Amino acid sequence: MAYKNDIFIIKSLKNGDRSTFEQLYSNYYQKLCTYLLNYTQDRTVIEDTVQDLFLSLWMKRNKINIRTSLNAFLYK
Repeated sequence: MAYKNDIFIIKSLKNGDRSTFEQLYSNYYQKLCTYLLNYTQDRTVIEDTVQDLFLSLWMKRNKINIRTSLNAFLYK
């Protein structure tokens, strides 16, 4: 079950709220890049992967179905 704040964020994303998306991006971009350093040292691959994640999240925002925390979803 998602946390209350996560539910608000997910609803905002589904409604196309760009400021929520930008805040999410700002909060998680560097953290996700750092996490991926455990798998590769190639900065280009890391940055492309995180960019693709956020692009996919935005493009598929209407279909988002998160049953865990938003944090767990992004890292998965």
